[in-house]
Amino acid sequence: MNQFTFNKLLLQVFVCFSFCLSAYDCSIKKSGKDKTSNIIALADQGQNGTANKNSEKSNFTIGGNVSGLVGQLFLTNNNSDRLPVNLNGSFTFGNSFPNLTTYFVSVFTNPPTQTCSVSNQVGKIDGKNVTDIIVICK
Repeated sequence: MNQFTFNKLLLQVFVCFSFCLSAYDCSIKKSGKDKTSNIIALADQGQNGTANKNSEKSNFTIGGNVSGLVGQLFLTNNNSDRLPVNLNGSFTFGNSFPNLTTYFVSVFTNPPTQTCSVSNQVGKIDGKNVTDIIVICK
């Protein structure tokens, strides 16, 4: 793990914002005899020698699993992104979204002879693809 330390206040603030906005871990620590503030920016080194960010992907997908479906179901995310589903199994909406985006998956149209319910339908993207939405049709 590499550590970068900066002693000047203005430089500290600039560097902290630059690193933190780039998804690096940052902290301000008191150190040394005079207890001056230092910005400590930590960057894990990957095998290829480049620094890994907390999240290398900038956009993430939303999806899950459908079971019991007979016919066609339409799902919607945030009442805008619509997805037709014809088979049981995994599904993924076509659009991708930035980290920390709130999602709300619901049934837009049930199959003609079934009612489908959604579990884990509300959440916030947390640095990875959402894959735990469950749709059960009866």
